[in-house]
Amino acid sequence: MNSNMIWLSPRGTDDIHLVIIGHLFSNLNKISLFLNGIFLSRIVHPVESQEFECMFNSKSNSMNNVTNYNIGNGSRTIIASEVNTSTTVQVFTPQHLSKEEQQNPLQVFSQFFEKDYPLPKAKTAIEDMALKVAYDIPPLSWKVKEQSIYFILQFSRLLEAAYLIRNELKPSWKVEKISKENMVPSEVLRKGRKLETIFPYLLNSHDPQDAKDPCLNLQVLFFDTPIQELLDTFKTWGKCVSASLKVDKTHHWNSHLDLRIFTIILESCHLIYVRSQLVDDE
Repeated sequence: MNSNMIWLSPRGTDDIHLVIIGHLFSNLNKISLFLNGIFLSRIVHPVESQEFECMFNSKSNSMNNVTNYNIGNGSRTIIASEVNTSTTVQVFTPQHLSKEEQQNPLQVFSQFFEKDYPLPKAKTAIEDMALKVAYDIPPLSWKVKEQSIYFILQFSRLLEAAYLIRNELKPSWKVEKISKENMVPSEVLRKGRKLETIFPYLLNSHDPQDAKDPCLNLQVLFFDTPIQELLDTFKTWGKCVSASLKVDKTHHWNSHLDLRIFTIILESCHLIYVRSQLVDDE
């Protein structure tokens, strides 16, 4: 298996028919993470019938209770094929959002992606944090400590907003066919529609089907991984990055999966943001 190749299946797409060879990284250090499986990447033929499942042995005190990493019909890369039904209610009070933001969490998405961190920049920052947690490689995303602290706060706000928005299920956020227009911000498309321009905004996924219903992604993920445990894990990451504290063995060994989870949340939020902007433009 050549782990340097990622297949984006053309099935179910509009004008995104891509085979991408050689995952692009912002710095060479990320190659070490890639080769060690942090992105869990593999080639999957689009007509292959067997589903790809990532099985993990999780402890009761670990956030990683995910046993099947698939989302969407035919998806091979994210959590589950459907939302599980449960009577358990998570009691959660956001710590980083105003009352207005709790009522309208989409505001948090707009601030994050418009004013602070376009998707490629946010992905790089999360990957840099994972490098620090997993391999003690100093992050390259921030020149000063204050910049890392600011990102940690803003991403914590994004996590809280993602949890609150997961059940809104607005029709415009779910699409039958994915396209550049419903995956990539309009201001980016105005600069160019070629692969080198739009690639950083596409999902780190083998199957574009994962982009159809971002709220489903969030629903299933938060069913398997309680929001407070996600926030606690990211807080630990933040201390590792901003205060150079060593993480315990659990967080160290779980960092590959944790990165995957944080990336799913980030990309799902971005899809909701892009599609909400399309409705506003109309």
